[in-house]
Amino acid sequence: MKKKVLNILRFIALAIFAIFIAAGSIFAIVKTAEEHNILKINNVNITIHRSGNIIYMQQKDVENYLYNQRKISLIGEKISEINANYIEKLLNENPYVKHSEVYAALDGTIYLDIEQRNPAVKIYNMYGEIFNIDNEGIIMPNNPEYPAHIRIANGKIAARHHNGDTAKNILHNIFLLSEHLSEDTVTDALVEQLYVNSKNNIILVPKIGEIAIVFGKITDMKKKTKKIKDFYTAVPSFNADGKYRLLDARFENQIIGILK
Repeated sequence: MKKKVLNILRFIALAIFAIFIAAGSIFAIVKTAEEHNILKINNVNITIHRSGNIIYMQQKDVENYLYNQRKISLIGEKISEINANYIEKLLNENPYVKHSEVYAALDGTIYLDIEQRNPAVKIYNMYGEIFNIDNEGIIMPNNPEYPAHIRIANGKIAARHHNGDTAKNILHNIFLLSEHLSEDTVTDALVEQLYVNSKNNIILVPKIGEIAIVFGKITDMKKKTKKIKDFYTAVPSFNADGKYRLLDARFENQIIGILK
């Protein structure tokens, strides 16, 4: 009988203890919720990730963009009134932003985690417009505030600038060739410019020397670039006397030099 009473008392004690724990937890949750509702943002932490070393936006640009778009300043706003999804949507509409995540902490800090688009080739079209194609083939605007030292393409390029579009036709060909040239250290260092003529043939302009290389269309791209690389590696000073004005890489298993 005594043992049964002790078991009952022990059960009651455990039940009372559990009630106290539950009550404490509920109080803590309610208190945290109340603090969350009145807590204001006192710090904005902006992190910008870049896949390359090209800077196209910084913290001040993000802050100015949000304020200019929707008068969002963040500092002093209640955390409970911040719509993180809406801010993410705004940031993702920025043509320099690839992806963003926004979240707030109970210490009053709001975090803006941003992945910047990485410009790969700069386009100068025949209408005087300047824009970029990023390393995923997406068209993005040029940012004159942050000069990017990247390969350029110019000439008879009729394509216009539409932010966020995927590069098509000649722009797609320019992108594919530029990315292919970048995959090899020799060709990447050799070619600084792609010129498109009226027949949409691409001419490579090397960084050094006065001679250009007729590449043509991007068909057999790998064979052509290997041929050019092998030629420059084997005969680095072939045009030391300046006799040639062009090299033509369009022919099978040969490169033809065209005299001035």
